[in-house]
Amino acid sequence: MLINYTSPFDLQYTLESGQSFRWIKEYLDDELFYQGVIGNDIICLSQKHNTIKLESSSNSESIKNHIIDYLKLDENLDEVYRYISKDIYINSAIEKYRGMKILRQDPWECLISFICSSNSNIKRISKNIEDISIEYGNKITFNGFERYSFPSAKMLSNTTEQKLRNLGLGFRAPYVLEAAKIIALEQINLKKLRSINYEEALDILIKIPGVGDKVANCVLLFSLDQTEAFPVDVWIQRVLKEKYFNIQEKTNIIKVRMKAQKYFRKHAGYANQYLFHNRRLFKL
Repeated sequence: MLINYTSPFDLQYTLESGQSFRWIKEYLDDELFYQGVIGNDIICLSQKHNTIKLESSSNSESIKNHIIDYLKLDENLDEVYRYISKDIYINSAIEKYRGMKILRQDPWECLISFICSSNSNIKRISKNIEDISIEYGNKITFNGFERYSFPSAKMLSNTTEQKLRNLGLGFRAPYVLEAAKIIALEQINLKKLRSINYEEALDILIKIPGVGDKVANCVLLFSLDQTEAFPVDVWIQRVLKEKYFNIQEKTNIIKVRMKAQKYFRKHAGYANQYLFHNRRLFKL
């Protein structure tokens, strides 16, 4: 199945930019493709010119529409660039990673992924999410691949902290379990956070144990269309301090975030992702 698009888009930059943790880089006859899991489907994606090739375990028109939505292929990225192109540093990152999109992920899986991200790295987060899926999800097979769906909040809420610790989650285990219980009991409806303003959505998310300002902003940006969100981690702190603002070592990250949001405004999250990717990979 082929998906055509017109807006700038780069599959590799997008899927390797630390937003999602279930994509595996593969090669077939020297052709690069990405194999991942979305919902209850194994998805294989490759890119050539202005076309995405999609193969999935349930090859239907609805999957095509889901991938267009997930990759935000209908978003006008040139308009975003015009909005955030405010200085030489962000312009350099845009030029280098032109076509890198911010994904529209499932907010439940995104929430657990970024709770697992605390004091961790991409390799370990990916293993945590994969191990949770293998233990509690449903097996899916396709073209010789065997993967597992990410479990529902209800399914994960019925486990124990010790079992999650046994999967290597460490101190994150009780936070994952508590988040699962909150979502399973519908105390918070994550998808509804797309339709309210950023500050209100942020206030709701940080009430979840284990969800601080950075994790909440990651969830808002990478799954809930809140492009004003601006996660502040060590890489972003460094680039903002080195290139933008006079930031003291012990400055509260919320104050750092608000400075950046005031500067980049509506699409601050896109600026964040380009600066993060550039600083993390090339120390620039």
